[in-house]
Amino acid sequence: MRIIRSAALIPAPWKNGRGITRDIAGIADRLGPLWRLSLADIDRDGPFSAFPGLHRILTVVAGEGLVLDLPGGPRCVTRLCPVSFDGAVPVTARLTKGTVRALNVMCRKDVVASVATLSGAARHTVAAEPGETVMVHIVAAGAVGNGVDLDPGDTVLCVAGTFDLPQGGEAVCISMTHRPAGPAAK
Repeated sequence: MRIIRSAALIPAPWKNGRGITRDIAGIADRLGPLWRLSLADIDRDGPFSAFPGLHRILTVVAGEGLVLDLPGGPRCVTRLCPVSFDGAVPVTARLTKGTVRALNVMCRKDVVASVATLSGAARHTVAAEPGETVMVHIVAAGAVGNGVDLDPGDTVLCVAGTFDLPQGGEAVCISMTHRPAGPAAK
């Protein structure tokens, strides 16, 4: 289990300069980013940065929510309800009730990613399959992961573990598995 404390995250400007992001974790290879997990502060309406070749899953973890204007029409994004979209398409965000913080999963198309929310006073067990990366991001009220106290904003990369959430506790579980393409057909 590796803990990435929220206090250790370094703010950096978005690729388009219109916001702030904090990289949590990521893996790249010779082709570029395989996957990336980050937190973005969205404090104004405007366009998102384009990430051609990447799939995105956005989950609002703080704030009321926003509306994403996508080519297929607007999508309301509420707190702890993940929304996925192609990173290459033009996306404009409109805030509904003030600033939000969003957890962003970005991955290549050869990575299978999923995002699930955990909540309530309960013990949650997480176990990674071979080749799978599992992360748990603590959202509210802290938690205890494998006996270690975790604060809101902390993220745990784990192979297996238990996470005890208190009453009002919330977390996001992210799973990513790289599925490289097989040999080219002749």
